[in-house]
Amino acid sequence: MLEIQELNHEQIRNLTLRVKLEIDATEFHDLFLESLDRVLIDLVGPRVRESIYGHVDRELGISRSDIPEHIDEFWTRLDEVMGRASKVAQKRVLERLYEMLQMKCTETGSLQGSMTMRGGEEVF
Repeated sequence: MLEIQELNHEQIRNLTLRVKLEIDATEFHDLFLESLDRVLIDLVGPRVRESIYGHVDRELGISRSDIPEHIDEFWTRLDEVMGRASKVAQKRVLERLYEMLQMKCTETGSLQGSMTMRGGEEVF
């Protein structure tokens, strides 16, 4: 499980790309949305989650189903809407993805440590 206090957009992008490399695009798309849905419900509840999706759709033209293809734009908007809480959401989405894919990730707050993918490849 990730044990990181904060991730910047570059780190989120890199970790997300690693997940994408492990699975096919359709599986990533479905798992990402499932993780995002669950995390947002846990953090803010279903009504606020739907408000966030509606806001992103209206303001950026990105529907919920298109978020996996526009992750950077989505995280940037979530930062603007949720502030520091968006970092918690990002971290938890990655944790869920790694957990769902049975990928091992052991890192510390400064991104020192190691992360191992299913195939045994060490990432950090």
